[in-house]
Amino acid sequence: MCLTEYDGNTDILTAVISFTWFFNYTIPSTQLVEKAIALCSSSDMKIKCKMLMAFGETNRILNNNIKAQEALQEAQSQFQQIGDEQGAAKCLQSLGNIYYALYNYSAATQALTEAQSQFQQIGDKRGVAQCLQSLGDIHRLLGEYSAATEALKEGQSQFQQIGDQKGAIQCLQCLGYIHYISGEYFAATEVLREAQSQFQQIGFKRGAAECLQSLGDIHGMLNEYSAATEALNEAQSQFQQIGDNMGVVL
Repeated sequence: MCLTEYDGNTDILTAVISFTWFFNYTIPSTQLVEKAIALCSSSDMKIKCKMLMAFGETNRILNNNIKAQEALQEAQSQFQQIGDEQGAAKCLQSLGNIYYALYNYSAATQALTEAQSQFQQIGDKRGVAQCLQSLGDIHRLLGEYSAATEALKEGQSQFQQIGDQKGAIQCLQCLGYIHYISGEYFAATEVLREAQSQFQQIGFKRGAAECLQSLGDIHGMLNEYSAATEALNEAQSQFQQIGDNMGVVL
């Protein structure tokens, strides 16, 4: 897409935003949206906010965390100025995810809790579910298993209500991990087998492979070496099918 002849048509800028989000799933790049931000007039505030958010999210994916934070904080502030509550909440959620990736769990928890509250106020169940999932994972990493379980179960319920099977199963998978690290091997095995089965049903091989890997580890802990070998071999096969040769090293 060429921006050299941009004439103020916001349809072009909207297309830039769409292309940027699409490329985030393939080959993330900030080049196009960065040029478009420079061309956008101050009167196109909503468009500019959306471009800043796309620019910030792309930088987050590329691990350019300082640029991502700056763009998302600016976008959040501008979304608030124009009364776009959902846009502001999404920026806050992304900032929480950045803090999470940087191991700043206190800041991440604060940002994600506030984003969850804002999503609830505007009735955005997907946003609520995603924040709960991230908060559950943070509590799990901090050894706060009761809080983690509560957040993940609520997140799972919210995902189910909107028909997001993958999100719901990922919450179930994390609940299995909590049983595992709590030494509750029977419960962990049941939950992870269920998550594995559900991942297979929706064709998400990475999730199924991760569950098999954990099941193999549990069988190994219980000295069930034949079952452990079978699970880990199957996990290795599934990781290889998706091009991940580092998933399981036997």
